[in-house]
Amino acid sequence: MKIKFVGAVGGSVTGSCTLFHYPRTRTQFLVDCGAVQGEGNFESANGSALPFDASDISFVLLTHAHLDHCGLLPKLYQQGFKGEVFCTEATAKLAKLSLMDGAKYPNSAFSKDDVDRIRFQPIEARLGKSMWIGVGQDLSCTFKRTAHIVGSSSITIQWQSDDGERRYLVMSGDLGNNVKGNLYQSLLAHRKGVFAYPDAIVVESTYGNRVREPAHQSFDARIEAWRHLIQSEVMDKKAILVVPAFALQRTQEVLLDLFIVLKRHFLSDENVLAPCGPHNRFADAFGGGVWTHSTQNSIRRAISTLPSDEQEGWLSAIAEKDDSATPFRLVPSSHKTLEEFGNLVRQTRLPYPVDIVLDSPLAREMGVILRQELERRHAHKPDEYVHRNPELRSRLGLDTDVELDNLLATLLGLPESSDHRIDIGPHTIQFRKDAKLPRPSHSAERGTILITGGGMCNGGPVIKHLAKMVDQKREVVLVQVGYMAHDSLGARLIRVLQQRERGETVAEGRMDIGERTGVDAVHTADMHMRVSNLSPYYSGHADQNGLLDFVHVVDGVPTGDIEARPAIIFVNHGTPGSRADLKNEIEERAQEAREGDRPIRTVELPERDARWYDLQASEWENADQSQTVEQLLQALLKEQIKTNGLLRQLLKPEAKPTASNATTRYRK
Repeated sequence: MKIKFVGAVGGSVTGSCTLFHYPRTRTQFLVDCGAVQGEGNFESANGSALPFDASDISFVLLTHAHLDHCGLLPKLYQQGFKGEVFCTEATAKLAKLSLMDGAKYPNSAFSKDDVDRIRFQPIEARLGKSMWIGVGQDLSCTFKRTAHIVGSSSITIQWQSDDGERRYLVMSGDLGNNVKGNLYQSLLAHRKGVFAYPDAIVVESTYGNRVREPAHQSFDARIEAWRHLIQSEVMDKKAILVVPAFALQRTQEVLLDLFIVLKRHFLSDENVLAPCGPHNRFADAFGGGVWTHSTQNSIRRAISTLPSDEQEGWLSAIAEKDDSATPFRLVPSSHKTLEEFGNLVRQTRLPYPVDIVLDSPLAREMGVILRQELERRHAHKPDEYVHRNPELRSRLGLDTDVELDNLLATLLGLPESSDHRIDIGPHTIQFRKDAKLPRPSHSAERGTILITGGGMCNGGPVIKHLAKMVDQKREVVLVQVGYMAHDSLGARLIRVLQQRERGETVAEGRMDIGERTGVDAVHTADMHMRVSNLSPYYSGHADQNGLLDFVHVVDGVPTGDIEARPAIIFVNHGTPGSRADLKNEIEERAQEAREGDRPIRTVELPERDARWYDLQASEWENADQSQTVEQLLQALLKEQIKTNGLLRQLLKPEAKPTASNATTRYRK
């Protein structure tokens, strides 16, 4: 077996694609075929020709549904691939939905018809008593849960070597965080390790040089972070929380966490109270004895809590004047003072319900699939769920699985065709087709947490909300719950806001925020918005310790005698620093020879040199040895056939552009 690392190597984190060649049966196949996202000239990278002949590929094994692993599948079919894509059923559904959403944008390199051509083959339909699935002559594979997202899997590939012995290689895909004993993320059960002693392991290194803080590996700490944020910002300052979130799983995780926070911490009469007048920089002051409608509304609410025989005395001290900006003032020679009115407003606390508003049509569609998959049970173990976190029911305060199924159907399982709401005591979760920012008068009486589509703020519903906030004088907190690429609008906006908070000179240039084009950074810095970063609690990638455990720890061995074969480790999917650090840590731990760890032969860092690694010989092939003369001649013949086809098209009369060639021209 030979392996060539096409993407997510040489210091790249995205664009996962690994090519395999099984010479015994002349079979070539891929593990993943992903798009480059947010790195370098990613548009050019995704638009260029694939570095192999797509028609030579027999099948694809897909680890999960993120676009940096599946985003170029339509292109693979465009360029001649006709085979099947093997993956879990959850991955098939989510990948198709993600790709269909991508196809609707004007600059998409593929159409919905291209997505429809993908021949997903869910592995669940092929499972019998054995977990091994035949995918070719002397080739089989098995999928094991990684807890990165619903349906994500590591893939073990099995083949027969020249000496007739069975050999194994493990592709980690992206590894999640939940492990036995610490299921701190909301939705998923624990990731599974590497069985026995494979010949090789390919491991991602996204967090290869990072170890998480203990608090960021704690469910209780994450819930407490939300509780503190809601109390200090929403209840005390009456700020709006805007939460841009990825539609695939992150939105659903945040939604469940907020449900838990409100249910645990904000249902008692005392905890649902908030100051009648918010303590923020935009709360109206009594300037020169006059004030606005906003302050007047706070005063009226405060007066309404007093005994009835006292209310008239306060109301009679207020006069209206003909001024739309500041229409209220004290009656001359009033028996009440401005200080007394101020103290009354500040000391009066009233119920302040919170509305969680979901504005993300794609997340609602994704939620339907997630709910279905969280209800999926093992075919041979009907008492066990395939994906569901077994602690989810107790965290939600429910007694039975039926209650949990019903709640998930309500929270995650309703499509985006209509609006609906869920009541949590005085609070609500609202699912809206076209949500708008609440009016300031509404924010004075009810809090708002807006979860909106567009995790990096490069697109999606979040754009319309940000555009309206450029000039509004209201308290807003932008809550980051996921990764934002350096050049994304979200990352640029956060840098501006953080520079302002630190009192630094704003360094960013102009940026487009929806219809607000060319907004200069100084103006952006004047946006009345602050940042709260909760993303370390939500990252779906295992840290350095988790990656080391995946590589080293032997997760069970077959019965009978078995050789503890040393494994070759390939480190991909990471920056140069994260790959190098992980390589060093793997080698250092291998030297320790801990009990229960597998032996390691060598650790390789694949580069972008398009070389094959021969797993039989355990060595890299030189560039001039990578192809035989026969293979080179075959490649030359195929290129000549393509050239002849292009010449024939050029000689034909010009035809009207079709949808497919229009997208091709646009891509070029």
